[in-house]
Amino acid sequence: MTSLDLIGRVVTDIKIRYQPEAYGLDHAEVILELDHVLLTIVPYGLDSDIGVSQLQDGFESIFSESKYQNVWLVNPLKKTINFVVQEQRQIAQSFWGRLKRLFGIHPGIPKDYRPYGVEYRENPLHNLKNQTIIDLLAYEDSTDKCFIELENGMLFTEIQTAPNGTGNAGLHWFENLQSLKKRYGTKHQRLSEVSPNESE
Repeated sequence: MTSLDLIGRVVTDIKIRYQPEAYGLDHAEVILELDHVLLTIVPYGLDSDIGVSQLQDGFESIFSESKYQNVWLVNPLKKTINFVVQEQRQIAQSFWGRLKRLFGIHPGIPKDYRPYGVEYRENPLHNLKNQTIIDLLAYEDSTDKCFIELENGMLFTEIQTAPNGTGNAGLHWFENLQSLKKRYGTKHQRLSEVSPNESE
């Protein structure tokens, strides 16, 4: 099986196994489920041979989370942290602030940073599900894995290792080609534009 065999297949699930390593490198593995049956990996190049993968312990579907995310709303007046700290300092130094402290009453979380509402936003990862793979992109002189382009315009790739705590190991997705180019530049090749002789 080669990279070319991914074209036209439907991404029915994406499973990831994440292994953090304190003070070292975080590791992540991504397995693609295609057409509800085939398990494979994100290819390294436009002409890569890719095998069928076996699902091992520790993999979880990225679609197991809710389709909607809770986003807590705070700071309606958009005050800066510095402004809130200064405001809290003035309150603490006031007569009433000192009196409250004398009786053991502490101010707690500033009012501006307590949630005042919640919004339910669609989890963008769910837009990767049940989409047909239409192309693969690879950047020149890159040792990273390919970017998989879907019929809805989204792209994703896998970064296997990254420094601990950065959150960079794992699945990376982009809403469209413009956001990918903004991050990585324009020097990429498409599988659909590479002749069979070039990819051999």
